[in-house]
Amino acid sequence: MKRIIANIFFTPRLGLILGGFCVLFIISFWLPFIFGALKTLFVIFLGYCLFEITILFSRSNEVLATRMVPQKLSNGDSNEIEIQIENRYDANIAAIIIDELPAQFQYRNSFWRLAIHAGGRRTFQYTVRPVKRGKYFFGSLVILVSGYAQLFRRRFRFDEHAIASVYPSFVHLRRYELTAFGNIRRAGQIVVNKKLGHGMEFEQIKSYVQGDPQRWLNWKATAKRQDLMVNQYTDELSKDIWCFVDKGRMMKMPFDGLSLLDYAINAALAVSHIAIKAGDHAGLLTFSNKLSSIIMPSKRSVQMPTIMEALYAQRTRYLESNYELMTKYIKTKIRRRSLILLFTNFETITSFRRQLENLKRLVRMHVVVVFFFENVEVAKVVNSPADSIKQIYTKAIAEEVASLKHSMISEMRSAGIFGIMVRHDDLSLKAINKYLEIKSSGIL
Repeated sequence: MKRIIANIFFTPRLGLILGGFCVLFIISFWLPFIFGALKTLFVIFLGYCLFEITILFSRSNEVLATRMVPQKLSNGDSNEIEIQIENRYDANIAAIIIDELPAQFQYRNSFWRLAIHAGGRRTFQYTVRPVKRGKYFFGSLVILVSGYAQLFRRRFRFDEHAIASVYPSFVHLRRYELTAFGNIRRAGQIVVNKKLGHGMEFEQIKSYVQGDPQRWLNWKATAKRQDLMVNQYTDELSKDIWCFVDKGRMMKMPFDGLSLLDYAINAALAVSHIAIKAGDHAGLLTFSNKLSSIIMPSKRSVQMPTIMEALYAQRTRYLESNYELMTKYIKTKIRRRSLILLFTNFETITSFRRQLENLKRLVRMHVVVVFFFENVEVAKVVNSPADSIKQIYTKAIAEEVASLKHSMISEMRSAGIFGIMVRHDDLSLKAINKYLEIKSSGIL
């Protein structure tokens, strides 16, 4: 009995009907001739209520439900969650599905209404958009079922607890790949011209033929095959592509729910994916007041999962980034000429010029591209009309801030640095396009 009481709920329809009966019973004081019929009708109604409750609680497993949650969710993107419901009643039901979503989503309307035929199944999907990396805990799945007249609801609770990890945006990687390499094929920009020679990049193991250098003999493969086998090499064409991600306090600024750091992380993942697909070595370095994750460039199959796991764990630090330490590491540890894509943000000309001196030291050895963010809120003010004195002053200040950003680009280009100011939602595509442009130009 306690189980039934705990799982039974009244619907608004029941309240309206009971309210109607109350009004009619009050009216019967002035119209006594309707009292007898009204009392009979009320008894029939109570009998039907008892009948509906009996049907709803006849067995314990009349409804089954399952929630399908991916183990990995893509940050900043729409991710699909699937719910399957099976109706084991002998009649049609109306169901309200309430999903206990993780607190990070801050959703207040995570419920849906469905009609399910007798013995039928329904599957439906809904989407969630996480804006913060980390673990998300899904709670129970609650189904409220009502019968013929929908006067009562029975609650079914399914302990479908699940944990999903939100990783940097990966759902668009395939689309970026198709876009990038589709453009390459149409334009004929990148041609991989492998030629056998004395390069250092391993190509394959093959059988020995007369004329192959003896220093290429692979003794392990020879012992296994019982025949002379040699390593074959090609001229090394792969380049080192580094993604440097600034985690300083200026990257904490949020736009459309995501911080600038998350946009930079998503772009670094996308560029690394395209670089490896293009045959280059992708590496990663994150820094703030100190160096954090350092992944040396590689194009091995395990490189992308390694980069993704490293980016998953990054957090913004509320300190000023140490560009001098980052520059010192590059000069002492990165000896090979590389393409360095730096994702950062500058809001004041003073901090920019202080960091520019460090970046100037790198351009003699490396190709340096600096991506920093356009402040879209400032851009809105600049492009909006000014109808009052206050708005005129505000617009003048916004125009000055915007002009300082453009002067930063000019100063970087004068120093031999590719400076690119981008909107936060265009960063990934702009970074991929710039990488492909530099690769096809041959300046690397």
